[in-house]
Amino acid sequence: MTSYILPHEREQAREMVTSLMGCPLPEPLGNFIAVKLFVEESHIKKIAGRELIVPPSASCADRTRPHPALVIGKGNAVKDDYVLGDFIVIPRHQGVELSWYGHTVRFLEGDKTYSVLQSPEEFHLSEFEPTRGEDHVSVQ
Repeated sequence: MTSYILPHEREQAREMVTSLMGCPLPEPLGNFIAVKLFVEESHIKKIAGRELIVPPSASCADRTRPHPALVIGKGNAVKDDYVLGDFIVIPRHQGVELSWYGHTVRFLEGDKTYSVLQSPEEFHLSEFEPTRGEDHVSVQ
């Protein structure tokens, strides 16, 4: 696992993430990282005036699939495999979610990550289809 953000690009990455969030970035302690989940724009639907995240299909298998996320904070004991601004793959329900200045942020242990992505588009959740025999509910 290696960061795609080069050492001379790290300050620019921090500025871009701070601009994206529009608030101070979290500063996790120890072996914890803070991430913001990546959601494909096509999965955001407006229902009754509220934005909801609705994937094209929902299945029991969806609950265990990994998810791409943007690193927005990192504790001082976390390995240097990835840096602030990297997109990583994390377990779907690992860590604790909380609201950080109105943004949903997940805090999890730094060693609970799977991989570093060059961009979140290379990780296509929509390409996974439930296998035969699994529960499948279509959302329209």
